[in-house]
Amino acid sequence: MKKLMTAAAVSVLVLTSACGADRPSKSALAEQFESQSSDTIPIDASAAECMADEVHGSDMSNGTVKDIADGEIDLTGFTVEMPQDDIDAWKAITDDVIACITG
Repeated sequence: MKKLMTAAAVSVLVLTSACGADRPSKSALAEQFESQSSDTIPIDASAAECMADEVHGSDMSNGTVKDIADGEIDLTGFTVEMPQDDIDAWKAITDDVIACITG
């Protein structure tokens, strides 16, 4: 009985950790944001971490957050292109992301 319960507990841990692995870490997002810093939009480490918190905690899909972390979606441009399903989630955090940059 103990072996069965232990096996079940390990299975649950493996499944839950696999599900969480799809969303990039906040540090991966922050690194990407800091690398997108420019003279026009300066992003220091503090601003990048703030932006990462907002994006990571948003309702955007894991795929879109991964694309952001990989630099395939740039949130610092004048226009942001992302899957239609995530537009509302982006709009919900846009002001907070801008506040991270502008202070």
